[in-house]
Order: sequence, then structure tokens, then C-alpha cells
Amino acid sequence: MQQRTRTTLILLAAICALAAGCGDGKEEVRAVTISKGGKHTAKVVQSGKKQYVVVDDERVGDKYDAVGPAVFSEPLLAPDTPGPDGRHASIAFTAKSGREQFVVKDGKRIGDKYDATSSPVFSPSGSVAFSARVGNKMFVVKDGKKIGKDHDFVHPPVFNPDGSSIAYSVRDKGGECVISNGKQVGGKYGRIRSLVFSPNGKSIAFIAGHGLTVFIVKDGVQVSQEYPEYIGTPVFSPDSASLLFAVLSGDRCIIFRDGAPASREFDMIGTPVFSPDGSSLAYAAMENRKWFIVRDDVRMSDGYDLIRTPAFSPDGSSLAFAAMKWKGGSPGTGNPRWLVVRDGAIVGAKYEDVQDLVFSPDGRSLAFAARSGGKWFIIKNDDQVGGPYDVVSAIETSANGTKLAFTGIREGTASVVEIPW
Repeated sequence: MQQRTRTTLILLAAICALAAGCGDGKEEVRAVTISKGGKHTAKVVQSGKKQYVVVDDERVGDKYDAVGPAVFSEPLLAPDTPGPDGRHASIAFTAKSGREQFVVKDGKRIGDKYDATSSPVFSPSGSVAFSARVGNKMFVVKDGKKIGKDHDFVHPPVFNPDGSSIAYSVRDKGGECVISNGKQVGGKYGRIRSLVFSPNGKSIAFIAGHGLTVFIVKDGVQVSQEYPEYIGTPVFSPDSASLLFAVLSGDRCIIFRDGAPASREFDMIGTPVFSPDGSSLAYAAMENRKWFIVRDDVRMSDGYDLIRTPAFSPDGSSLAFAAMKWKGGSPGTGNPRWLVVRDGAIVGAKYEDVQDLVFSPDGRSLAFAARSGGKWFIIKNDDQVGGPYDVVSAIETSANGTKLAFTGIREGTASVVEIPW
């Protein structure tokens, strides 16, 4: 079962502490991000007690006390269409100077200086938004301008797929609520999490709770019963017509689709995943403390101690997942051994960790990052095609679909690697 990702305010304290300990003038790459399509790489470089960002060997912006991970916009229009600054994509990051924090886009600060900000997010059209705090109040900033009201707390905003809507949850004295395009969606609740838009961008769903119970809200209407245990992240079908979520009630877990049971009962169920065309559904399920993959109500794998969310190939014919078994001890005490399984067959070897399963556009090849001996490698099908590295970025597919691309860091030096699919 894949861990849910929590987005919190970036105070950069850890990075500041790191910067304070690097006063010898040595420059070293601390983080790396690769753009969609693999054309551009952004590196956070430590230089003495300062940090700065380099995009394609050119510094973007000034030197700062600390810099958060850089975020690229989506590729614009076509592969050869330049972005606003002459590149093929825009880039934004959070920076800190003294006690002030702000967001930098394409080398220039956007908005004011704040006490804290979330990491910026891009819309498909290139707008940038983030939540910010000044004193004891928080709000949302879009393209450098404050939008909406002040609140006690504001979660980072999200854009819908076409960028026409922006939504976020807020907390005030009366509880929590969701704001979308300046209007409240639904009522006020004790808590809110897992805010998602439908693929067509017209619907919004989230988990809400009162007291000890949780439930699903879609477009402001409660669409599930209240449960005392657990509800998984809501998932829309690719055509946006259906909404799924896993529910734990008592000691059994089941998937509901549009309010009706849509799976067998298990001890636990991970986040369900649709094939790209929506014709197939897969998820990780647990029975008797062992995880396995279920596809269209049929068990498709052996049992493992942990399974991450599965991934479909672009045409939906192939299914892959990363799984782990403990070696030399009981769960939680032994050494984890990760492996990748595709359509029932193991790909590669056993590793200390596995990340980032990516299919080629035609679905014939599968690539992933694997750690062995404390170093990271790139594996394509059964072959090692990159490494060893100290750190690797996410794997991307080139704009023309013929190559896989990633950035590897070795002894503080980053390099972009492209390999034919």
C-alpha cells in the first residue's frame, strides 16, 4: 500500500541547518528536478552558506540562505515552443533570506515576502499558486497576487486539469471548508483531506470528518455514509463519470463505486487505479498480513509484506508494481528486499528500495530506480542502464517518446542521461 503524501508549509529549517554547516566555499548539488519530457534539469547548489538554482547550466535568480525544491511547469504547446523566459518551461521555487520567505519564478520574485509559504504549484497554462503566512493569518497567492480571504490555516492549493479552477481547504474558528474559485464547496467540517478534481475538471471530491467519523463529499454533497475507521483517497474514473473510494468499517475493507459496493471484502485495500481507458481496475489488498494485487476482482500476485500502488501501461494491457519482503527478521525488524513484478514476472533483481515505475509510450519497456549497496541505479526491463548514483531524479519520457531521461548525482555533480526506450 502506497503511503499518502502530506504537503506542509516549507520552513526550510533543515536546509538552513545544512547551509550553516557548509562554510568552506565548496559547491555541491543538493537536489535535482527534471522537467516533463526530460529536456531540462534544475539543480539546487550549495555554495558556502548560500544556495542557488541552476537550470541547464545557467543560474536562475540570486543566491539565498535556503532554497526549496524547484518545480517545472508543464511543457507548453509543442516541444519546440519556448516558455516565457525563452526556455521550454517555466520554473519556480521557494527561497529564504533572513527570516523572510518568498517564491521565485523564472528568476524573479513573485508576490511579497512572507513568514512562510508552501511549495509553488503550476497550472497547465503556467500560473503559479501557493499558500502563505504572515503573522498568524494565512491566504493563497496566485501569480503574485493575494486571492480570497485570510484564514487561520490554509492548505496548499491545487489546480484542476485545465487550470480553470483553483481549490484549497481552510481552517477557521468554525471548522474547515473547501474554497474553489472563491466560493465555499459544501459545509464546514471538523477536518478535510485528500482534495481531488475529476479529470474533466468539473467535479471536486474530498474526505471530510466530524468527531470520530469520516465520509466523502463530492461537489458539496455528502455521497457516502459516515464511517468510524478509515476512508481512502477518492479516485475518479478517467471519464469522470464514477467516483471510487475504499472504506474500512470494523475489521473489513471494501471499495465503493458511486455509492455501491464494487469489490470483495479484505482486511485492507490500497488506493485503486484505473487503466488509462477506464476498462480495468487494480489495487493492492491485504489478507492475513500479506499484501497482493487484485485486478478486476481477480487476485494477480503472491503475498508480500508491502506493495506500492500498481501502474498500468499506456494501453492498459500490462500491470506492474513494487513489492517488498522482509529478510532475516519479522516485519519491521529485518532487512527489506524490494522487487518489481510485471504481469506476474519479476523484473531485474532484489533491491534495498525501488521507486518511480515508468512505462515506455508503447508499453513494451518498463524502467525504474533501484537502490543497491547504498547507491541508486536505473533499471530498464532486466538491464542496468544507469548508475551508480548518490541521488537520482524522477524518470521522464522525452517529448518525442523515444527516450527515457533522468538526472543522476554522483559526488555532488549532476548529469542528465538520456537512454533509448
